[in-house]
Amino acid sequence: MNVEPVHIWEGSERNLLSYYYATKLTIKKLTGKSAEGEICVKDYIECGIEFSNPWEAVLENGNWIVSRKKDDSCFWMNKKTGEVFFTANCGVNDAIKVFISERIKDFISTGIAKISLAKYDGPIVRYVGSCACDRLELSCKQNPFSWLAFTAGKFPGRCFLCSCGMQWWCSDPNDHLWEKVFDEKAWEMLLTYNGIDVKPIVFFEGAEIKGVKLLQTLVDNGLIVFSNK
Repeated sequence: MNVEPVHIWEGSERNLLSYYYATKLTIKKLTGKSAEGEICVKDYIECGIEFSNPWEAVLENGNWIVSRKKDDSCFWMNKKTGEVFFTANCGVNDAIKVFISERIKDFISTGIAKISLAKYDGPIVRYVGSCACDRLELSCKQNPFSWLAFTAGKFPGRCFLCSCGMQWWCSDPNDHLWEKVFDEKAWEMLLTYNGIDVKPIVFFEGAEIKGVKLLQTLVDNGLIVFSNK
């Protein structure tokens, strides 16, 4: 019999360590002193492959001690001790354990059963005035680009489509810094999720272009080559 999970986290891809990102966490069972569930992790070093692992945790002295659950799907194991791991990378293993422990604590404190990404459902009205790219290039805390004045709030947050066709994203709302978006998949993501980078992006500086691209796009196009591949 299938049992409904008590908590599902599906937030923005959360960096664990290096190019490893948590994409989904499920708490399937939770008692006063133990918990178990499953975590999904994306490995961009291996071209964005996603893998899932079952986990279990016990409460000891106020801390949730997490381990990879031992089952038939185990691949990484210490043959001497019998301990099993999420990956071969010790640092990533530790980061996964910390991430799971934090999500358990968050769920206990909030009681929210499902955390998912909210999509933008407002109007999308394109700006049709004169080109504003110069203003965006020079935008800073002392001289910020007035997104509200140019969009009247009728466009996904932190995004701006200039009348010339250039796509812009506010990479730092505090300092009002804007970057060009040359990756259509990145632009689609930002419009869909109201300017939130739910998947990892990088500021790509090539010979001819400088701007925002999805990490996955760079990997797919061979623009990033990892040293251990």
